[in-house]
Amino acid sequence: MRYVIIGNSAAGNAAARAIRTSDPGGEVTLIGDEARPAYYRPLIPFLIDRERPEADLFRDELHLPQGVALHLGRRATRIDPSDKTVLLDDGQQILYDQLLLATGSSAVRPPIVGVEDPGVFVLRQWDDALAIRQRRPGGNEDRRGPAETGGVGHAGGELPADSLPDVG
Repeated sequence: MRYVIIGNSAAGNAAARAIRTSDPGGEVTLIGDEARPAYYRPLIPFLIDRERPEADLFRDELHLPQGVALHLGRRATRIDPSDKTVLLDDGQQILYDQLLLATGSSAVRPPIVGVEDPGVFVLRQWDDALAIRQRRPGGNEDRRGPAETGGVGHAGGELPADSLPDVG
């Protein structure tokens, strides 16, 4: 049996582990649009002020599924259920017998004037935290000013209070 999981976060990795347990001989492929291996998303706010080393954010070996073909930094651009194929952004086509979409949620920007301006961020992925960090003093731009959070989800709820005061 060929299993394909689109999504390299907690749900995708848990599914891969469960499949590996229930079907040890099955082929499991996991596709993730980020180039990094699986990490704990609730900890990404700590990347902003470097309160924790980056290595602390990666899932440990006990939580990563073994014997899984990883396609990191790739996006699924087309799913053809009749042919049971997934087309990746690099042109590679992957066959499946069972497909799981475990892509999670995405940040929604409300229709507010200025929400697309530079200096307005979402905090959902690793690179989002790095972009915010770049706005801090000592980053690429030395801008100081007030910071606000809105629509705080799980990651934003973990945001250290002293991470944002100097972000523009």
